[in-house]
Amino acid sequence: MKNQLPFLIYMRWTLLIELLCTTFIKRILLALSHYYLKKKMIPISDNLKNTVRKSNQRKNVKNVSLKFREPNRKVIEIIWTEIDNFIVLKREILDKKLNYLEEIKRYCLLKEDVIKHLNRINLISKNLNSRSKILIERSIVLIYLLRAKNPPSDRQIALKAGYSQRADIIKKIKSHLGILEETKTKHIWIEIDNYIAQERENLDKKLKLLEENEKYHFIKQTIMNYLIAETNLVNRNLSLTKKTSIERAIVIIYLLRSKSSLTFNEIMIKSEYKDTKPIRNIANYFRIYAHLEIDHINQTRVCAKCKRMLSFDKFNTYDGKIRSMCNECDNIRDGINRFQKKLLAAIFITLKSEKGMIVEEFLQRVDQGRKFDVDVKCPGCRLDLHFLPSYDFHHPNPAIKTVSWKKLAVKKVEEIITTLDKEQCVFMCGNCHRLKKSTFIMEHLDEILTENIDWKHYNDNARKSLRRSIRKKKIFEDLYNGVCYYCKKPMVDKLAAIDFHHTIEELKEHTWSKDLRDKEDIEWVKKILLKEKQVGACHNCHYMETAIYFNNNKYDILSKYLSSNIIKKLGL
Repeated sequence: MKNQLPFLIYMRWTLLIELLCTTFIKRILLALSHYYLKKKMIPISDNLKNTVRKSNQRKNVKNVSLKFREPNRKVIEIIWTEIDNFIVLKREILDKKLNYLEEIKRYCLLKEDVIKHLNRINLISKNLNSRSKILIERSIVLIYLLRAKNPPSDRQIALKAGYSQRADIIKKIKSHLGILEETKTKHIWIEIDNYIAQERENLDKKLKLLEENEKYHFIKQTIMNYLIAETNLVNRNLSLTKKTSIERAIVIIYLLRSKSSLTFNEIMIKSEYKDTKPIRNIANYFRIYAHLEIDHINQTRVCAKCKRMLSFDKFNTYDGKIRSMCNECDNIRDGINRFQKKLLAAIFITLKSEKGMIVEEFLQRVDQGRKFDVDVKCPGCRLDLHFLPSYDFHHPNPAIKTVSWKKLAVKKVEEIITTLDKEQCVFMCGNCHRLKKSTFIMEHLDEILTENIDWKHYNDNARKSLRRSIRKKKIFEDLYNGVCYYCKKPMVDKLAAIDFHHTIEELKEHTWSKDLRDKEDIEWVKKILLKEKQVGACHNCHYMETAIYFNNNKYDILSKYLSSNIIKKLGL
């Protein structure tokens, strides 16, 4: 091994020297070739010419794209206003053309599918010639349209061909073919009827797909033809790739503006364009950040409720359609609906406890539009329906509880009533519900009020809750004299039902449950409460101060399901 070591070292050094020499020679040769190419001393081959051309083209494309990344904002804004104006002005014409296009394509599709099936039948191939087949094709489409409940516009195409009823069709085919025997024609019509009955679902699916594709391409072509023909801005500022991306956004805008079905919007969503943000996607594509809401320029709508002229951004969209009411009126309507559902639930619980009413009977009365002569009151303090927002649904058995009222209020009336019936809920005011839930504080209320507590008998959690209650009692007595700010009722013996309400919402920085109840410095807590204009109030009054929708629409909410006698008792 010792003799072989110098030989191995020698071989390594020789290999390294060879590598260095080859790399050095290659670099010299490359430099010489570049030099001779520049001086045109060596003729350039065709392949080299093509590579040079491609590189130059890439450089030009890069320069163009770099220029386009910073477009003129006014130019892009004018393009979008042109698109919007065209859609608004030409919407009726476009809709008519689309309906006509759908009917023609539907007719052709039915004809092809049905005739393919009928050609397999030996009866037709033997007894019908080419002219009679054309005659029977239209009648097949008419039968399908009469069987499937389509709009009258679809039937009109078949009626224009001179076929009003099925009996007339059979007579004309008989006279044309010269067939006197009714057996053969009966077999043909039975085959047609069986095929239409079996394949109706498949035909409907095919028709829907065809309509969606045709509508998409038709809108795209018509709008892009208008833009390219009448506005030079598109030709100057948009390349082909930008045009294809902008086409989809145009179709989405059209479908959002016109009240179209959800299926058309689903096609757009599949192509990675959200139906609510077409302009934002295109604006990001063009690197435009200053005009993200160009779609809403000069586009206004009158609210169906408040009759105000507002821009499109003040309206919500649902299933690809712009709502008829503005956001404010829509929120008010939703709030009224929630309180009306709560009223129905309260009526059912009282009728169930007093008269033993069943769910099916109650829902039947609601469907009939009958009003209820029921005086709903809290079982504990006998509070009336003037305080409906503050009412809660108490579960005597918490193990049965499956869902809270906040989640249940969004659902239908039938589901609300059935769940409340299963969970055996009791309808009571917020104060009584708080006192029912906070059992530990109410059991040790005398000890909290007198502050004579033997701390050795309690664990850490119990001590913590008792100290919180003592601090709350002291603050409530010192600042508010132990009385509710609104109803002036003494609330010291009902500590669990006391809240701290912010009279000025702009000053709100701290809340009792999150920030203040665990602070041991009582004087600091008092300063915060006075600084933020907080007042001590019972849970019922606190909730009523925040229930704006109910206070402004109290009569409309209560009068929908309560009789006139109960409304008079309530003084409304």
